[in-house]
This record gives sequence, C-alpha cells and structure tokens, in this order.
Amino acid sequence: YERDIPIPAGFRLVERACEDQSTGTRRLYLRHTYEGRAADRYAVRTFYRDQMPRAQWTLVSDGNVKGSYTMRFEKSTEACTVLITDEAGRIGVNTRVQIIVTQEERGKPPPVVRDTP
Repeated sequence: YERDIPIPAGFRLVERACEDQSTGTRRLYLRHTYEGRAADRYAVRTFYRDQMPRAQWTLVSDGNVKGSYTMRFEKSTEACTVLITDEAGRIGVNTRVQIIVTQEERGKPPPVVRDTP
C-alpha cells in the first residue's frame, strides 16, 4: 500500500497483479490492483473524487465507457490513472481498482511566435 494512494475500506491488494519500482528517493512506476465488494462502481468513483485531492492529487480527467471508469490525477512530476471495473469472481462480482502511477517530466512549451511588421 502507498501512503498517498487512498484505498476504499474492505479492498485488498491483489499481489499477483502488481508491480512497482522506486529508487529509494522517489517512485518511478507503480501498477497496483485492489479488489473488494462495493455497493457499486459509482460509489468507488465518488470515493476517489473525494479522497485523491486530500492526498494532494489534482483531478485532470474523469470518464465512463460502458461502466468502466477512468480517472487521471496529477501531483508534482507524477501522473496517476485510476481504473474502476467489475470482475466476475467465484462468489458474485467484485469491484476491481487498478492504480497506475508514472513519472512525467513535461517539456518546455514552444516559444510564442509574434508577427512582425
């Protein structure tokens, strides 16, 4: 579990579906998957809308395609994508959350070209 990535109550890490890399001073990459029982995916989406800003993440985009939610947050030099889906399990349906954190170093914007007379 990561300190700055909130996880809904009752969700557990699916270790076989996870990977991460860090240098000891910063996180380079993270892909963690969590599963749990939620009333619905929308409640989990609302959880991330509310909780990520409390961990200093800024919402950049938020979408829904056929009931699968994708949210993108940014903080400093990191980007975090939150994917929320349902997965059929042995006993009913579980909600699955995949968190992907990557480093993003933005380039300089192009110079402004001014018309000269």
